Amino acid sequence: MLPSVEVIPATRKIGSAGSGASDYSGEGIIERLAKIQNLSLSEQVLKKKFSAINEFVQNVLENSSASIEIPFGRDMILIHMDGKTLPLDSLGTGVHEVVILAAASTLLDNTILCVEEPELHLHPSLQRKLVKYLAEKTNNQYFFTTHSAHLLDAVDAGIFHVTLRNGISKVDAISSTKKRSNICNDLGYKASDILQANCIIWVEGPSDRVYLNYWLKHKNPNLIEGVHYSIMFYGGRLFSHLTAIDNDEVEENINDFISVRNLNRNTVIMFDSDKASPRARISATKKRLKDEFNSGSGFAWVTQGREVENYLDNDKVEESVIVVHPSVSHLKEKGQWTNLLKYVKSRSAKEITANKVKVARHYIENNTPDLSVFDLNERIEQLCAFIIEVNGNEFNHSTGM
Repeated sequence: MLPSVEVIPATRKIGSAGSGASDYSGEGIIERLAKIQNLSLSEQVLKKKFSAINEFVQNVLENSSASIEIPFGRDMILIHMDGKTLPLDSLGTGVHEVVILAAASTLLDNTILCVEEPELHLHPSLQRKLVKYLAEKTNNQYFFTTHSAHLLDAVDAGIFHVTLRNGISKVDAISSTKKRSNICNDLGYKASDILQANCIIWVEGPSDRVYLNYWLKHKNPNLIEGVHYSIMFYGGRLFSHLTAIDNDEVEENINDFISVRNLNRNTVIMFDSDKASPRARISATKKRLKDEFNSGSGFAWVTQGREVENYLDNDKVEESVIVVHPSVSHLKEKGQWTNLLKYVKSRSAKEITANKVKVARHYIENNTPDLSVFDLNERIEQLCAFIIEVNGNEFNHSTGM
């Protein structure tokens, strides 16, 4: 048997006392909530639905004391919060909208639910909270018609682009990032309209990203790349052209420098010290960038060894290099100030550098992170704390903390 189908129209409004409705546009929501507010012992399964809606309201209002109640007269929805009682209408149209949608979605079970423009009157953060709740706390199949780019990546979902061509509706399945970008263009969004992750971490290349995500996931699995932070590459050759100072503060020729803070204010950079001994000094460019990043919102992480790979177990790095390059005899050197990716072939004295990304992939897939090496644990804790700080309440509520 096919599941039942319900439609929630774009026009949504909580009805007055005693109003009922066959749909879930909000007209009969008070009566429906009243029925599950006070139940007998044998009906506690339905009571859990009321509790789930309450938890969602707490999330939306960012207040753990918030709770909803249907009064005896059934003429409104009340919100209890911080010792005060207010009608739901007084909390703004956005809250009003998400309560209707969350309540309808919770009251229904195993239903195909078609929602017209769920983003109406909703701030992007409210849109993300709503969709996350629907995905995790309800068991319906949802179809949204939307003009919101913020919903495209809210959860793992199928996306279809509907266009009118020659009087015929054409539906295209969206299967690539390029096609998603085209949708945003069609919707009229500019790059500056799309919300970034709240923290950007700049690294030299792909292998650094592999290790960073490896360590971050071990330290705090609630941190999600692309949501709480993004990792971007600057590439070694571009290093000297970067600055953490705003363009209007750069004393030298502005055209010679790229201010990474113009892209995102909450910025961290990680780079290799490239030191061959403990007494060696980092280059003038790295010293400049270290001082600039440490003077603003964010910080610079200079590796305590020669390179990022020196935070790894040397013997296990050698094992990974041998797997990636079977002709390897041994690493040329091991230690804090060596290039761990240089190896010697079995039948040759020639020194060769291993493939950084392939070695990184093999290493993380076969070894448990050890954060006790040098200052690694201190740095990862600092990075986690910074990411959580700049994400603020969005991180706490997205992870249920």
